[in-house]
Amino acid sequence: MKKALLILSAGLMYLPVSAQHWTDVPGKRMKLEDIRIEQEKRLQQTAEEKKAEKKQSGKIIREGKNYHFSRWLNYWEDHLDEEGYMVSPVKTLVELKAFRNRQQVRRMAKTTLDQSQWTFTGPTSSPGGYRGLGRINVIEFHPTNPAIFIIGSAGGGAWRTTNGGVSWSSLYDNLPVLGVSDIDYNPQDPNTIYLCTGDRDASDTYSVGILKSMDGGATWDTTGLQYGITDFALTNELLINPHDSNSMLVATNSGMMKSTDAGASWTQVASGHIKDIVYHATDTNIIFAATYGGNNKILRSADAGMTWTQVSNFSGARRIALAVTPADPNQVVAVVANSDEALKGVYKSTNGGLNFTKVFGDENDCSTNILSTWLTLDGGTCSGQAWYDLCITVNPVNPNEMLIGSVNTYHTMDGGASWDMVTQWYGGLPGIEEVHADKHFLSFHPLTPSVLFEGNDGGIYKTSNPAGGVWNDLSNGLGITQFYRIAGADAAPFVIGGSQDNGTKRISFTGVFSELTGGDGMDCQIDYLTPTTFYTSSQYGNLNRTTNNGISYNSISDNIPDNPEGAWITPIVLHPNDPNFILAGYDHVYASFDQGDSWSDISPNFPTSGTKLERLAMTHLDQQVIFAMGGNNTLKYTSDFGANWLNVPGGYAGSISDITIDPWNKDLLWITYSGYGNAKVANFNTQTGWSLKNDSLPNIPVRCIAIDSSNGTRYIGTDIGVFYRDTSMNSWQTFANGLPTIEVTDLSINYATDEIWAATYGRGMWKSPRHLTNPPISAVNPIPYAADVITISPNPNQGQFEISTTNSSLLGQEVEVHIISLNGAVVSKLKTSFSNSGRLQIHADKLSRGTYITDVYHNGVRAAKTKMVVL
Repeated sequence: MKKALLILSAGLMYLPVSAQHWTDVPGKRMKLEDIRIEQEKRLQQTAEEKKAEKKQSGKIIREGKNYHFSRWLNYWEDHLDEEGYMVSPVKTLVELKAFRNRQQVRRMAKTTLDQSQWTFTGPTSSPGGYRGLGRINVIEFHPTNPAIFIIGSAGGGAWRTTNGGVSWSSLYDNLPVLGVSDIDYNPQDPNTIYLCTGDRDASDTYSVGILKSMDGGATWDTTGLQYGITDFALTNELLINPHDSNSMLVATNSGMMKSTDAGASWTQVASGHIKDIVYHATDTNIIFAATYGGNNKILRSADAGMTWTQVSNFSGARRIALAVTPADPNQVVAVVANSDEALKGVYKSTNGGLNFTKVFGDENDCSTNILSTWLTLDGGTCSGQAWYDLCITVNPVNPNEMLIGSVNTYHTMDGGASWDMVTQWYGGLPGIEEVHADKHFLSFHPLTPSVLFEGNDGGIYKTSNPAGGVWNDLSNGLGITQFYRIAGADAAPFVIGGSQDNGTKRISFTGVFSELTGGDGMDCQIDYLTPTTFYTSSQYGNLNRTTNNGISYNSISDNIPDNPEGAWITPIVLHPNDPNFILAGYDHVYASFDQGDSWSDISPNFPTSGTKLERLAMTHLDQQVIFAMGGNNTLKYTSDFGANWLNVPGGYAGSISDITIDPWNKDLLWITYSGYGNAKVANFNTQTGWSLKNDSLPNIPVRCIAIDSSNGTRYIGTDIGVFYRDTSMNSWQTFANGLPTIEVTDLSINYATDEIWAATYGRGMWKSPRHLTNPPISAVNPIPYAADVITISPNPNQGQFEISTTNSSLLGQEVEVHIISLNGAVVSKLKTSFSNSGRLQIHADKLSRGTYITDVYHNGVRAAKTKMVVL
């Protein structure tokens, strides 16, 4: 790798950044496919290497080389324009503001009622250790009250505790940019808080600039550092001068910026990607900075950041983290990662950062690699992932005590000469605390320096004895889980969801949270007849099945011929009429009729350019009909169970994000488009072709769709929340009461509870009453779900039965009877009437075996419902 060219001119330092890593963002418009091709060449990882990720008891205990790039790629595939270029989150802010202005104008003319009432359902607790809630990038301590501190999460915004982590509250709900890289209190006025937007460590989201609150976080406004739609900026770290709060510096991926007027205006004082900055422990005129990318350097300023001097020369350094201590103001410590993202060395300066000497580490001896992803340093662990997780801290009263965090946490008491592991991310070593993997923040509390805090991919921890004491998980109460998928079933008193970094989780209707399988939780399904059987998955299509309510699991992807590799989120679906019939999508579509014990290949290898299948759809109307969506918007369908597959012709520009078959028309496919372009929602009819259904939607990514099969209401999840449209509406409207402005990645309708559930990427799970096309009015009192309202006999039956009632409002009245499968499909509708004695007969001989919900509607309002079993 070429050494960086160093040019000094009028105090401005120019440091070209290597473009060999996907996080080496050039700060300009980028085509995602170009990045993908370059990174796959760089990583040179085969499918076999991905599948070789170690697993034990449902836990992924070693991640493949391509893991983080696959995660990043999956996110950005949903945030492109029609030409495939990445789009900055600034675009979402612009579109949201314009949409809200339009909503104000239209509000008086609104003809339908937003019946949504969203409530947060969790998770808000986990057992800690290997498990967790969500990634924390930064912790900011109140300057005078040790019980108050704020965390910044990767996708769930900023949260504050006022009681030392016993409880938490979100600082904002109405901002769509929920990634936080850094937070700073004004040290002279803690009512003023600054927030660096974006995701510093994974680049899942880029920055819209620095936000500022002057009322303790109640309201937020922009500062003078704002970015445009074509900018791909990272605001990595902010420093505020403790003696002059108008003076501040921010490290960005396009240089160092300085403000002398509390953020109103900014001047660039250094160039290049700067990741870390820290004041000298006692002299704020002296500042240290670390660059990021390739051949990184430590920079030093002696004039409050106006000019900079290079004080190190680390050939092949990928990332550097810095730490100082008031116990020895002349000491500066740097942990340096090499081009393999493993330890290059721990370096120390004893003369105020003028020069550095290595005190630990040998690149030729991998047993010193304390940044390893493995638990044991046995000489075979010569790589790491320090580009993503690297942090260091020094005890403020003992300069010889330091901690370094990467995948695990290491500790020294002898100034860095020797290091011991003090936390492990998977409990394979006795006597060492199990704390969640991937460390992003370490610091001793400045007001109570005996207490150490850590932020990692699972949450926030603290300890008063890093060398061998208990590490306490303070994460309970944080609603920051990043979910990819959700699954529910009418017969199940719970939902399950696959989450980033923190596995698959179960949320019961009584508020109990439980952990299922590990890794990164992906697609999941619940057997709608026997909900003690359900399916979970992790990245690349590792599919698991439990038949005993999660007590144990069997891998069913291992039963697929040739052990294929799937997409980051590999789709798995259950047939609406037979839960034993499963489809899974890899390079091919595979079918199983025995819950995954055996599989058959029923499709050609139709994804292109090395991409995989991403979505599958089936219908209760015809078991032979299947639609499949692969990468590059490849859409195919079969009407003869895979004997022949036809291309879906034409279509619209943009990235397809979800597909579902209309519950009343097996030939009609609904499609959503993520990204930014002309197409948001469309449908394709195999007989008549395409139709665009955008109608009033803002130009923001649409991530998922669900259709209420009882009344035709369509719901879509977008990057700013949920929208709906029933069959009487000409346009989409928000379905958003109580829901934060957040990316909604999946939706699930529960007909037994009349609720719609939303999986969000950063704020956990939410639920709301579903939209009723004929909402109750004061003259109508709908009767709740209760066995004594109507009676079905015989029950179970074979499709012929009697419905009887003693409710006086239904005697002799015309009603409409809906029979609904447990996955929400309306399989029968019948207009009939109760006799004066309260009886009516139903003949539905074509019903398949299974459990159904029987709804009785009177004057458009559901009057009763109950369950029925068909034998």
